[in-house]
Amino acid sequence: MSDTNPSDPNQGNGSDSGNSGNGSAIITSPENVTQGSTGNTATITEPKDGDTYEWTITNGAGETVASGTGPGIEIPTDATGNLTVTVTVSSDDGTTSDSVTVIVKPGTGNGTITVPENVTQGSTGNTATITEPKDGDTYEWTITNGAGDTVASGTGPSIEIPTDATGDLTVSITVTHDDGSTTNDAVAVTVEPGTGNGIITTPDSVTQGSSGNTATITDPKDGESYEWTITNSDGETVASGTGPSIEIPTDSTGDLTVSVTVTHDDGSTSSDTVTVTVESGTGGLGNGIITVPENVTQGSGENTATITNPQDGDSYEWTITNSDGETVASGSGTGIEIPTDATGNLTVTVTITHGDGSTSTYSVTVIVRSGNDLNFKITGGRQKEKTVTGCLGCSATDASFMLGWLGLALLPGMRRRKKV
Repeated sequence: MSDTNPSDPNQGNGSDSGNSGNGSAIITSPENVTQGSTGNTATITEPKDGDTYEWTITNGAGETVASGTGPGIEIPTDATGNLTVTVTVSSDDGTTSDSVTVIVKPGTGNGTITVPENVTQGSTGNTATITEPKDGDTYEWTITNGAGDTVASGTGPSIEIPTDATGDLTVSITVTHDDGSTTNDAVAVTVEPGTGNGIITTPDSVTQGSSGNTATITDPKDGESYEWTITNSDGETVASGTGPSIEIPTDSTGDLTVSVTVTHDDGSTSSDTVTVTVESGTGGLGNGIITVPENVTQGSGENTATITNPQDGDSYEWTITNSDGETVASGSGTGIEIPTDATGNLTVTVTITHGDGSTSTYSVTVIVRSGNDLNFKITGGRQKEKTVTGCLGCSATDASFMLGWLGLALLPGMRRRKKV
């Protein structure tokens, strides 16, 4: 055998038939091992009687991390990176050296553990499991947060991933095989912020001016406390509070962001955020809830405001107020008569109580216009001023009569002047 140069990166990486996985005719070694795993060895491919072996293993910084004698050596996997495994063989013919590189890969996703990359804060049913559990293997799990605190531990082929707080979790497993050797694996799981994660139960949309709309904690627990904020699309806080629920304000239309921070009895926190849309529900004739004439005539009858599309289980309470804010009519049911005793604007309001107990309020404006009387002031010649009452909307016969009467009234003041 001839001397080799351990510093030559091309040595020990040929394709000799004696190689067993890592390009060396003298050393048999795995190309890659996993951080934390055990039972990984570099061995002499063809040991011979009378030969002696001196091993050194160095890391990327050139530091010796292991050494030994004999036909094989354990590969340390405490840290990731490249290890250089070197052996010096002494025989009757002299000495020969050989080196191979072994990569210690991070113990993340090496296949031992099957786990989702991301889970949602507040969600449940997320587990890390042994990909291929084997008879005789035992398992020890630990889950740590970004601060290195252990947030869960257990045994068995799987473990529940806690999602109380956002951030990165490290899920680690030590597998003890039936032969006494061990394998370690570690994977990272990110707990993402809980947006719509189920902590909050809330309607998708509510109606402007309605009440009884709440955001609630879906599954409140003893020892928890809750801090709510509701902001509008401009980022302004429009409501805040504590407790397991909060009233959703409906003063203005638009999107509201409902956020809650849950402080658990162990001091950890969870957050959730949902969007609620406040839809238009108050205004003129176009809101679709109330069907009503835009104008009615003073003294007329049978003018009604009605619910356009009444629903089973809904009940209706009406009020009609004048421009002074005085109530001029009220009632219940799917419609109400519009009073026409006086001219002016009337506000017709209905409050709907839905089958689930929530309420919505809508308003429309109805104009009561003056009746069809029209007064004319007529002055002609030396006649006194006369007041004549005519009509708009009369029949053709009535109109002819009025025009004839009006002509008679004008004739006395329409005498011709004498020629000079």
